[in-house]
Amino acid sequence: MKKIYGYARISKDEDKKNYGSIETQKNLIQSLSERAEKIHNKQVTPDVDNMLKVTTDGIKIGLDQRLINPLLPDEPNTKINMCVNNVIDIWKQILTFDRS
Repeated sequence: MKKIYGYARISKDEDKKNYGSIETQKNLIQSLSERAEKIHNKQVTPDVDNMLKVTTDGIKIGLDQRLINPLLPDEPNTKINMCVNNVIDIWKQILTFDRS
């Protein structure tokens, strides 16, 4: 862990190993694959579904599946929740930082 301006910073390698795969996300990603196949086979028109929508949904799923469906459970290992936890940890470090 590096220290930047006196605060701990997690390296990219350390950060990546904390993200676990979530079963809900795996299922949603599988549905993206099915959508992409239908688009490729021209089974849907571009106004109904297209690759831009599929990739945008993939980005949302990678951050937090609740961006796709707010009724899905709040998983602690999503990127957004991990970011929130990191921000809270940094905030706590700032509160206890010796400014003398």
